Amino acid sequence: MSTMRNNISHRLLYVVLFISLLLVVYFTSTTAFYLPPAPTTRGVGKCIDNERHALLDFKASIDRDPEGLLSTWRTHEEATNDCCEWFGVTCSNQTGHITGLYLSFGNLQVENLDWLSRMTKLEELRMNDVFMGKADNWVNSSSSSSIFDLDLGNNNLNSSLYNWLFPLTSNIKLESLVLGGNKLDMIPKYFGNLCSLKHFSFSSNTMPISFPNFLKNLSGCTLFNLTYLDLYNSQFTGSLSNDIQNFSSLNFLQLSNNRLNGTISEKVWQLPKLQALDVSSNSLQGGISKNIRNSKIWFIDVSNNSLQEVDSEAYMSKVAIIDMSSNNIYGTIPNISSTVIWLNLSKNRLYGGLSFLCGHVVNPDLYYLDLSNNSLTGKIPDCLWHFKELQILNLGYNKLFGKIPSSVHFLKNLQKLYLNNNNFSGQLPLSLGSCTKLILIDLGANGFSGSVPFWIGEKLSSLYALSLTSNNFSRTIPSQICQLANLQLLDLSKNNLHGTIPPCLGLCGLPLSKYCPGDKELQLPPILGENNGDDDKENIWFYIGGAIGFAIGF
Repeated sequence: MSTMRNNISHRLLYVVLFISLLLVVYFTSTTAFYLPPAPTTRGVGKCIDNERHALLDFKASIDRDPEGLLSTWRTHEEATNDCCEWFGVTCSNQTGHITGLYLSFGNLQVENLDWLSRMTKLEELRMNDVFMGKADNWVNSSSSSSIFDLDLGNNNLNSSLYNWLFPLTSNIKLESLVLGGNKLDMIPKYFGNLCSLKHFSFSSNTMPISFPNFLKNLSGCTLFNLTYLDLYNSQFTGSLSNDIQNFSSLNFLQLSNNRLNGTISEKVWQLPKLQALDVSSNSLQGGISKNIRNSKIWFIDVSNNSLQEVDSEAYMSKVAIIDMSSNNIYGTIPNISSTVIWLNLSKNRLYGGLSFLCGHVVNPDLYYLDLSNNSLTGKIPDCLWHFKELQILNLGYNKLFGKIPSSVHFLKNLQKLYLNNNNFSGQLPLSLGSCTKLILIDLGANGFSGSVPFWIGEKLSSLYALSLTSNNFSRTIPSQICQLANLQLLDLSKNNLHGTIPPCLGLCGLPLSKYCPGDKELQLPPILGENNGDDDKENIWFYIGGAIGFAIGF
């Protein structure tokens, strides 16, 4: 996504961090934020016979293996009988003991886990999404004391799992634990004794749990080293209580899509190592405290809540990514630091103008800006030359007016521009044609006038979507529109256009004389083109959906 530059600077680092975190937060719902990568090489030690037979017993008990993950697991009569060479298996180079099993996402149907008791030196076990919900013999498996990385996510497991995990109370090695995507109703208190635990995912569990009680059960030596806590998309209730202050090592806290209420505890902003906070899609109220200015947070997502305000002194000095959209925040644009590269304040009750964009505190490396669906007024300031890295600009659904400033010429990396549903006027400036990377333009529901610029077809060759609906454009549709080979969506409806429709658009159906596939008969309106000298008699809604897949509206 980011623009490659000749000079590698801090801005590239910001964008890389942004992409990495979004991939984690929005595309991993039931695994831990951090999972150590699966090995790319296998151990060379000859595997232990007892452990090889255990794996073969496991394979024999599998009802299905649609991905063929276990196809390399063969009997001793066959050529490749060293289990250390099998897919998903790693061994100690010194002893030959199996130390890692990586069988996630293979759609296996696991019915029996007795074989695990023979894996006495197992350190990493990843069996995410292998349908082991019917495997109820966990208590007979005693290999857990050596494991430091355990992933059992997405397996429909219930709380009987904890009987097998009980020996972990004496395991000082366990560092990463993934239990997301199951049917667990609470964690046992002995989890507070997992002194080495750093990464814990309990996301997408379907049973209601009190968040304050959950934190209390994690108390003990666990809270000293826990850096990553993923509780996304579960049924957590209650508030962000002050107990969170005890987890002084937290770097990442993911609590989105739960049922939390109340306010965000002041103790959250005082966590000394917290860098990323996601509490989006809850029922939180109150606001963002001024104490955020003292935190180390660089990613904050509080969207889809009921927050009412951002403290006027809440200067977010280190934040790079901010999403406060879909709240009830009332006031002017909050104080934005020079570190912000991604800002979404849409769907609030913000008012005032956009003069802050010209301030020296706004990061020239700003990549994404969404202020849509507010009550902002005034003109777009003519200082856009600051934002040469900007790719997404959304100012739609406000009360802005005036013309598009000529400094739009400097937005060389702009890809999507939304100015729809405002009060903009005038002709489209030629300087907009310099934004040659644009793929989407929505200027609908404004007061733009003049002709549809011919240079759109000549200069903006990457466009796939263009909406100029509900404006005051007049004259004809320029033939240069046919040069937009990538165009898929076009809306020119509700203007004062006249003349002929460029045949390259491949339109059919009324009011045109060209049949569409499946049309039985065309009946043209009798007044079309007859006894009327006004240009706007042919003012048509361009129902675009013909041969090249156009569609009206956005």
